Amino acid sequence: MLFLRFGVFHKYLSNTNVFEHSKKYYSIAENHIPQEINIRTLETLGNWTINGDWTRSFTAHPKNFLTNRDTGELVIMGTYPLKPYFELGVISVSADGKQMIHKVDLKLNRCILCHEIGVTKSHNNMSCRYNVILDFPLTMDLKRLIIGEELIKYNEDGYARIGIMPRYGDANSIKWFEVEPCYVFHLINCFEDYDEVVVRACRARRWIIPRPNESELSSDTLNETSFSKDNIESSKDLFSFFNVCEWRLNMKTSKVKMKNLTTNDHRFIMELPMINEHFIGLKNKFGYQQLINLETFSNSG
Repeated sequence: MLFLRFGVFHKYLSNTNVFEHSKKYYSIAENHIPQEINIRTLETLGNWTINGDWTRSFTAHPKNFLTNRDTGELVIMGTYPLKPYFELGVISVSADGKQMIHKVDLKLNRCILCHEIGVTKSHNNMSCRYNVILDFPLTMDLKRLIIGEELIKYNEDGYARIGIMPRYGDANSIKWFEVEPCYVFHLINCFEDYDEVVVRACRARRWIIPRPNESELSSDTLNETSFSKDNIESSKDLFSFFNVCEWRLNMKTSKVKMKNLTTNDHRFIMELPMINEHFIGLKNKFGYQQLINLETFSNSG
């Protein structure tokens, strides 16, 4: 039986990110809506629903575009295990930052666990040109939970695709590109390069938090063997799929080119990327990530 905590499916958290919008600050975790905070005292000032226009989960990594000092837009998205599964919104950067100027259901046929949205900017006026949608086969399904299976599950045989959507587009305007099944938590950046939309991300070949078969592998066994020095090769196999990947999506020919930007023999876990925020959506050279040395990590267990 499924029990709801305070009438909702998720525990109320707000501990993933802090972002600024219209000179106000918000804390957020993508399983709920943002909370406005006093940046000096960290006092919680209340939920931010954009005048009641947004009542679902809210990405922890919204994209803010300032076309000049006082105007621009905030691009957001949210998923939910009941239809509509995925909605996208655009909020004006105005004096109060409270106007939802675009909101659309992408009409996905499954609830994906999507952590981030990408965007590209126009070089001419710095406005958002495209939204980049990640539709990968890590899903949430309440029906599975009710029958005793996992709420969150990665389907290795499921489809994976990246959608390129005009800033104010709808479900019918998305151009989908099929890619090899994988999972991405965080994007590094997205930008346009002539006819191509370039998407750079930290890509895993499969869901990175597998659930071991409890009848075969206890937590003690996992702690003692999985990350030991003697088992370094199996640990390397587990984590070697954390790498920087680039997809080039040709908007004219619909072709996809993918390549790893890290070497096959790298010995680092690579995640939590960031770039200079002034280059979000624009072609850039440098990105910064958290690196964990695989051998050091293995010895620490």
